[in-house]
This record gives sequence, C-alpha cells and structure tokens, in this order.
Amino acid sequence: MEGEKGLSQSEIDALLQAREGNPPSGEAPHPPSAAPPLTHAELDVLGELGNIALGASATTLSTWMGERVTLTTPHVAVRTAAEIAADFPHPAVAVMVDFDHAFSGKTLFLLQPEQAKRLAAAMLGIEEEAPSPSEEIVLSELEYSALDEMTNQMVGAASTALADLLQQRVDLTPPTAMMIEPGRSGVLPGFAPEDRLIEIAFELHVEKMLSASMVQCIPCEIGRMIADRLLRGVGEAPEAPAPVPPAAQADPAAAGVQESAAAYAPAPPSSAEASPKAKVRPARLPELTPKAPSSAAPLKGLRRVYDVPLTVTVELGRTHRTVAQVLQLTEGSVIELDKAAGAPVDIFVNGKQIAFGEVVVIDENFGIRITGLIDEETAAENVEQGGMGNDE
Repeated sequence: MEGEKGLSQSEIDALLQAREGNPPSGEAPHPPSAAPPLTHAELDVLGELGNIALGASATTLSTWMGERVTLTTPHVAVRTAAEIAADFPHPAVAVMVDFDHAFSGKTLFLLQPEQAKRLAAAMLGIEEEAPSPSEEIVLSELEYSALDEMTNQMVGAASTALADLLQQRVDLTPPTAMMIEPGRSGVLPGFAPEDRLIEIAFELHVEKMLSASMVQCIPCEIGRMIADRLLRGVGEAPEAPAPVPPAAQADPAAAGVQESAAAYAPAPPSSAEASPKAKVRPARLPELTPKAPSSAAPLKGLRRVYDVPLTVTVELGRTHRTVAQVLQLTEGSVIELDKAAGAPVDIFVNGKQIAFGEVVVIDENFGIRITGLIDEETAAENVEQGGMGNDE
C-alpha cells in the first residue's frame, strides 16, 4: 500500500531476537520474575523475631522434655526452594505446618533422619542406639507423632510470642511429619523450585543428650508481611513509604537498625493524650488517718462471703511419668504413687492445703476423716507469703 515503508534490517533483527527470548543487542538480560529480596531492615527484624521465638520455644521444650534445651542464634537468609533442597542430598525429615489465621501459607522444618530419630527418642524418654552408617533409617508412627508434638510445642510458643508483638491472633494447624528426598526430586513439599523462601537455620541442643541442626523455611511473602507490620508499628494502616533522606540512603545498615528499634519502641500516644487542649493537674485526695483494726471487724465482714463456693480436693498421692510411659498405659495398668500405704492424705481448699486425714467409707461413698489441721503459725506464714502453692 502507498505510504507504508518496509522494516529496516535492525528492526527485523530485534524482532527475531525477541522471539527467541534474547534481549536486543546492547541490553542486559532480564532476570526471571520473582519477588524482590528482603531489605536489610526486614532481615534484621526477622532475625530478632527469630531470637525471641526460639527463646520461647526452648523454654517450652525444656519444660516438656524435663531437660535443659537451648536453641542457637538463627542464621537468616533468602534462598530458592531448589537451593535449599540441594543441601539435603539424602532423605530428610520434613514437618509441615500451615498458617491458619492472620497469614496464608506454609512453614516447613527440615532435619536429618538420624537426628530426628534421636529427638523422637528424647521426647519419648527412651534411649536410642546410634544406627550404623549403612543402615536405612525408618521412623515409626510413634516417632513421627513425637516429632509432631515437639514441633507443635515449638510453633505454639513461637506463635504466642509473634502474636504478642503484632497484637494480633496467630494460629497454626497441627504439624505433619514425613520423610522426603529433596536432593533427588529437587523440590520441597508445598513449594515450587523457584519460590523464594526465608531460610532460618539453627542448632537445637538437649543437655547431655544430643544436638540437631534444623532449618525452617518461610515464604518471603509472609516474612515481608510480618517485618512490614513491625517496622510500621503495630495497628497502623499501610502508608506510602516516606522519602528516605540522603544519609539513610548512604548507610542502609544504620537505617535498618533505626527501623528495627522503632519496631519495638512504645506505641505513640493517642490523639487525646497528645491534644494540647487537654488540661493535666495533680490529683488531690483527702488524707486518711489509719485506725486500729477491731477484733470483731474480720468476723463481721466474713458474713458477706459466707455463700462463696469453695472446692475441696483430696489428694491421695502423686507421681511423674515420661511421655513413653504414659503412652504405654492400658486398662489394668497400675500406677505407683509417692505416698506410702496408710499415710494420711492431703486436703486442699481451692488449691491450698488446710488439713490431712484418712480415707473412710460412708455407706457406699468415700469420705475423709480429718486427723489434723495445718497449725496456725504455718497458715499465717502461708497467708503472708501468698498462700501455699500446689503447682508442682
């Protein structure tokens, strides 16, 4: 047609290169589409959050296992799922947990099978012999359940710490442990090979028993949301990023430290507190002259609480058992208590011991004959000390 011009050779070459997936000459190749990496400030916040969460997890595991448990300072990095899978050339144990509230996604824990088996044995309170190098490690259903419970205790404590920081409910589904082969497949369950994940690597030490290396994988999107909320301040709506001053641009590490500090700073005062119209004056209260207590006053005042219900509990004895021993209980099992036969039983009112006695039978019901009361001096000391505890 008239007025149309043919394509030049340079334009034809550019079209051919674009069709073949190559950029035009003189231009740098475009990186594959992926979420942008996390900033230094976001990584700093996530590292600090990891310290808090792992500290809470260590305390919970120590109580649960009856041994001192420590978790090392986490190493936080951003890697693809394929890169993390390559670190596990042999079979590995994976424990999957889903976020059920506040966030949408998965988190994955990875550890070596032999370490997983020893951790399960520690949770069950049994001794595990070290497997031979050529022996294939297989975990039983009971061992998988123990790993699920261990992870459940860890993520439960961590989610509580996170919820306190975010002032928002954070729920996770029950964990599911499985054996995987990431080195052979090149993928991690629940993630695509190109997915960018936050890798949190740490060591778990059970005193005088074992050490295990664990890796937690969290999607970058979830990590960015958590860090963003902490950096902006809890409860604030997202806003357009403010212009960064030249000094902060020149020193991103300093900017990250400042933002991390701002995340844990006290919340700003409300508009009512900051209003210049509000008048603040000291409170003036009348002086009170203490009066000597009347001996009849306590008894007279007690009439007001005569109808308050109290729970009376009789304790026959106590004992401690490991998880493995509890799981082995069946109908007909006998549990030995720490109190000798014929010894008096303890009587508690609302959890505080007030007396001791012996078990009797009244018609067809059990009863207690009180054989002694806690002496007044001991009772007074208990009142001064806040009462006699029963929280063993």
